[in-house]
Amino acid sequence: MTSAASAIEKLKGTWDYVDGENFDEYLKEMGISWAIRQAAKAVKKEKMIISVNDNGRWILKSESTFKNTVYEFTPGIEFNETRADGEEVKSIITFDNNTGRWIHEATDKQGRKVHIERYVDDKDQQQVELTCGNVKAHRRFSVIQVDTQICQNASLYDQCSSNIACGCLQSAHTRNDSICSYLYVTCSELNACAADNQTCLEPEHECVTHSRCHNVPLCYLMNMATETVCPPILTTTIGGNEQGPAKNQLIAPQSVVVDDSGTVYVLDYGNDRVTRWSEGSTSGNSILGRPGWGDDTSYISRANDLVFDRHGNLYVVDNMNVRILKFTITNSACSAVSTSIKSYITVT
Repeated sequence: MTSAASAIEKLKGTWDYVDGENFDEYLKEMGISWAIRQAAKAVKKEKMIISVNDNGRWILKSESTFKNTVYEFTPGIEFNETRADGEEVKSIITFDNNTGRWIHEATDKQGRKVHIERYVDDKDQQQVELTCGNVKAHRRFSVIQVDTQICQNASLYDQCSSNIACGCLQSAHTRNDSICSYLYVTCSELNACAADNQTCLEPEHECVTHSRCHNVPLCYLMNMATETVCPPILTTTIGGNEQGPAKNQLIAPQSVVVDDSGTVYVLDYGNDRVTRWSEGSTSGNSILGRPGWGDDTSYISRANDLVFDRHGNLYVVDNMNVRILKFTITNSACSAVSTSIKSYITVT
């Protein structure tokens, strides 16, 4: 995926309005009535949801105390859009492959044109630049992090949580996505999705398949799909073989660091060593420390913390020797990972 395509993908999600400038003047230039502009200004909470369905059509849903709107489009193809004020306009949305921007052009029945650009900045805020005639406005949205459990490679109703009342519900607008949710809600309290059978107009709802309740997609409240309600199923990834000095054992581990490749480094306090565990392995290799006590750099004594710097150097707090040791972890080009001690510093 190109960087521009990746930037467009970042627009998907649920966004909360933060602030903006000159929006009322922009609406006035569009010909929006004073009464509707006042209603829009009174809105204190606004949310926007951007998603893509299985047919590759994008969906933008805006929810506020003023009005909820939904439109669906295929990039590069003109479509009819109904604005929040009820005005019908001709719109076309394209994606700029050079800048990664979403570009929206719309023309109303009086020939007034608007130009809207959306993009996600380096602070992960969605910036919206709006132009009508000579008037420019700006709006900002922050992404809403929904603390939900996601089901991967799972079928409908598969167990996905340590809470056995939770199971996987398939998203109605993206078949490859599903959420881990509490299943035993009262079916009569669930509303059907919008006419497209893919979107929900209620805030904080997701359109899902739930055939135990109904044969049409239903809107499911997302607070039934949080990790608080449906905690993840925990698995032991390292150790778990009682305590001891073997490669698959630990004694009172104190600190864990995971590098970009998924390799796990464990400070094995009770064995006075640092062990390295490759992703998916059932045993680790000792890369630092050895049995016994000593003050040369091959020993660590009751070390209680480790950390990597941005250059990949490993620092170990060697508690009983009252020092911090610095090590460089190197990868051999022709064999397994090896470790070499480059230097150490002593703190007194």
